[in-house]
Amino acid sequence: MVNGLMLVLSLIGLSIVLNGMAMVKTEVRKSPVKTFMMISLGILTLVFLYLVPYSFWRLTGSPANWSGGLSVTAAGIGVVLYVCWLYMTRINKT
Repeated sequence: MVNGLMLVLSLIGLSIVLNGMAMVKTEVRKSPVKTFMMISLGILTLVFLYLVPYSFWRLTGSPANWSGGLSVTAAGIGVVLYVCWLYMTRINKT
């Protein structure tokens, strides 16, 4: 139950951070504040990129064999594709 909630909250947090990155990229003028915001949002993105496969691995029962590695790899690939898709649609929308 907790692992599923962590997975859902990680995906929601990742979506919010990516929306923030797209907004900062398109609406804020070039300044040190923009650079700092992009760096901090990028660090949050990396945290969520770690949390989503980890929570999926925990949700599948934390296997320590090949099935665990395959589930983490599949979740990681899925998250990277989701990040690329969401970021590109947000950038192209504005």
